[in-house]
Amino acid sequence: KQWYQRRLAITAGVLLTFVNSLFDDMFTPDIMLNDKWSVNLALEALSNILKITASFDSEDLVTADNQAMCAYLACIFNKALEFKQTEKVMKRLGTIDDKLVVY
Repeated sequence: KQWYQRRLAITAGVLLTFVNSLFDDMFTPDIMLNDKWSVNLALEALSNILKITASFDSEDLVTADNQAMCAYLACIFNKALEFKQTEKVMKRLGTIDDKLVVY
């Protein structure tokens, strides 16, 4: 039981920090409680924002085998990279659009 709570706290901290690094402080420190609720909230936010259809929850993150975790995290990182690249392209297109002069 104690290893479970410790691993969940570590997982929550890492996951919430990762989400904050991607989406500019989406979760404030008072929300980041390092518990099951926080992990599930972060997973739900990632799933909705990155359009990931996965059934992972806090229990799965703590008890999953290494291969499943690596596959799930690879999916998240790839979708996050795609999201960030799209965000930069849209910002760049906005600056180009502002500089275009139509005669």
